[in-house]
Amino acid sequence: ESGGSVQANIEACMLVGSDLNFIVGEADYLPASHPLGRKRTPVADSSGRRVVRIEQPTPCGPMLAEEVWEKGQKPARTKMFIEEEADYRKVNALLRALRECRADITANLAAKRREVGESGLFMVFVPQPMEMFYLILHDSMVMHYLDWPDTFRAAMEEVEETSLFIIDCAADAGADMIMFGGAGTEIFSPDMIERHIIIPSAGYVKRCEERKLFSLMHCCGRTKIFLERGWFEQVRPTIFESFTPLPLGDIESPEEAAAQLPAETFFKGGLSLELLLKGTPEDAAEAAEKAVKTFGGRR
Repeated sequence: ESGGSVQANIEACMLVGSDLNFIVGEADYLPASHPLGRKRTPVADSSGRRVVRIEQPTPCGPMLAEEVWEKGQKPARTKMFIEEEADYRKVNALLRALRECRADITANLAAKRREVGESGLFMVFVPQPMEMFYLILHDSMVMHYLDWPDTFRAAMEEVEETSLFIIDCAADAGADMIMFGGAGTEIFSPDMIERHIIIPSAGYVKRCEERKLFSLMHCCGRTKIFLERGWFEQVRPTIFESFTPLPLGDIESPEEAAAQLPAETFFKGGLSLELLLKGTPEDAAEAAEKAVKTFGGRR
């Protein structure tokens, strides 16, 4: 309403440096036909709301997530796999079962590699320990961490071990890059971030380097704390995203931030979300060019 559409602005940004565009393939680790594969079933109720049921058959019985969307808008209600302490026993059993499926996981990812082709970049996602393989609401992470500390920490160890296992499967399948990230710095204490995001991320990067894979670390929200606490030096991913300038982010000067970054790390993003929401395509393209000059390449 106050400028160009978000879609037009994003498309304008994509035209900047378009010779660098690449294809990113995404894959669930197992096909839906596998006994442990996820099955997504979109349906609609009488009011026209969109309901997506994600059924996860597991050795402990099916786990179900149900997302209710109001006519394609943001979720009005989301029911996740993990809502009670007892649910973690199911998750732990599921992750152990996944680690018994190396051949099936590798074959599925290899099929995705062929689908992407050699001219595309094939990236596989793995979760951070606190994200519980995306079976938990972000709002619940801290509450579960505090309410059920032993249970939550034991599950985090299972997640970390399984993520490292998936990295190995991806490497065997010919993947190019592993992506991982944190839910955002606003909802965790600095100690929680360092213990349960930064340290595991460093382990993921180390495994990627051992397996000749690129690594991409994402962090939602405000990322100035990464500079202040030297976390980039601890993790050193191939690519980091993203630095969001003011007012929605907390990077006052992208140029000063870039000067503090590891020379061997590439950076992705760096655009004002406010500009993408309210600016024009011309504004967006100009900002994208500036971001490329500020953060592009190795320093």
